[in-house]
Amino acid sequence: LLMGQKGAVSIESFAKCTNLFGPLADPQAFLYKIKSILVKDWFYNDLTKDQAFNALLGEPHGSFLVRISTNPAHDAVISMVYQGYGVVHVVIENEAGKGFFLKLSDNMNSSAGGEQQQGH
Repeated sequence: LLMGQKGAVSIESFAKCTNLFGPLADPQAFLYKIKSILVKDWFYNDLTKDQAFNALLGEPHGSFLVRISTNPAHDAVISMVYQGYGVVHVVIENEAGKGFFLKLSDNMNSSAGGEQQQGH
């Protein structure tokens, strides 16, 4: 969830993790939250937008997965099949003191090659 290719945790990755699962006031509860998400079959940690698109392509309406965003400005993303739009990406944000909210990505209907431009 946190480690990069060199096995080190970047400050950005640590901040994203604490924003999603924190606060760190109770380390045991923090780790439990992480573990409880990692075991879900709908959670994909290291999936890009293009990979999510390809994984959901051809799946029925309502199929979804949740992944950590590849865009440093966003926390996580729900990628789902939405009737009439194909695969769409909904950003999950955690605003300090206000809680979580959802935001449609800039281009609602994703396509292969859109990951680098949109970066969710």
